[in-house]
Amino acid sequence: MNKPQKLLLSFFLISLAALILYFLINKLEYKEDLFVIKEGETLRIISENLKEEGYIKSGNFFYLSLCLNNNPKNIKAGTYALNSEMGNLEIISQIIKGSSVSEKITIIEGWTISEMADYLEKKGLFKKEEFIETANSNDFITEFKFLGYKPENMNLEGFLFPDTYYISLDNTPEEIIK
Repeated sequence: MNKPQKLLLSFFLISLAALILYFLINKLEYKEDLFVIKEGETLRIISENLKEEGYIKSGNFFYLSLCLNNNPKNIKAGTYALNSEMGNLEIISQIIKGSSVSEKITIIEGWTISEMADYLEKKGLFKKEEFIETANSNDFITEFKFLGYKPENMNLEGFLFPDTYYISLDNTPEEIIK
């Protein structure tokens, strides 16, 4: 091995050691929270958001890991429970599988639309008025033929089945009603 090759190898090994030390010494402050990936977000935006919110150390390294290991089209929008001790591959696995967080809601028999709206607002899903407005609309008649028999001035009260449901935290009132 000649002198320039030895120099290049030494530089590479020192750089690699420095990079490893950086990742070992530079620990993230522990954080556990929900992380949202919106429909249409790019890999670059997702990587930078993860870094800015304190889940990963390097947005570029995460981006590279994501591109090398997976088809970017496999990433699913949703709300994910993450913590800063998860590795890049663990986070990637969650967002590829679509392991989105869900909320358990229980609609009680006999509840009015207003009571349902109060309950869903207390759960932090959306504003009461938003749910009531959606339930009062006639937007569902074409999709659900049986609703064609309800009087036009009547809301969906009596048509929403009481049960326990697991819904995504980013569901809209319309998606919950369906």
